[in-house]
Amino acid sequence: MLSARGAVLVLVLAIPFTGHAAAGDLSTPIVLATSVWSYTYPQNGQPGRTATISDRFTLVEAFGLTYAATDRLRLSIYFQFGQALTNPPPTSSFTGFSIGAPSLGYNFWGPLTVSINPNFILRRNGMNDFAFGVNAQLSAGVPLGAGVALLLGVSVQNTLTPVTSTALFPYAGLSFKLGSLAEQD
Repeated sequence: MLSARGAVLVLVLAIPFTGHAAAGDLSTPIVLATSVWSYTYPQNGQPGRTATISDRFTLVEAFGLTYAATDRLRLSIYFQFGQALTNPPPTSSFTGFSIGAPSLGYNFWGPLTVSINPNFILRRNGMNDFAFGVNAQLSAGVPLGAGVALLLGVSVQNTLTPVTSTALFPYAGLSFKLGSLAEQD
């Protein structure tokens, strides 16, 4: 049975990372995160349990592509990798890989964006294993100038098939504007 740490390590991160994008803007976010809390649901006769960052510290890296369909609506795809820095599973310290797509986000106020996305997990707890999850994020994109934004947020991630865990991931990173697909006058 997978631990809460292992099941959650590959689920990560936010989607529509930029707050002040104009319709047609294309950007690439690069973020770092770690699971600070997770809960593994009771299953196979085992009781539910909680884990924190003190049980296993894992660095999760994510990058992707975000398109601002309108001034408020964001569509994204991203890839994420997990590496256990402390207490790795016996199989490998490369704990996870997943693809999040398509992500749907809404910039509802100033720099704040909420998003939801399905997550296709291809590696978890150091083993090649398929799972499906749904993640929800709240993020802030603070423009730094010249097409760069500071990203801060929190992600709540749920593994649904098999039902194994829910986790909380704070994250930070940068988003870089690649260009605009909007028609020029």
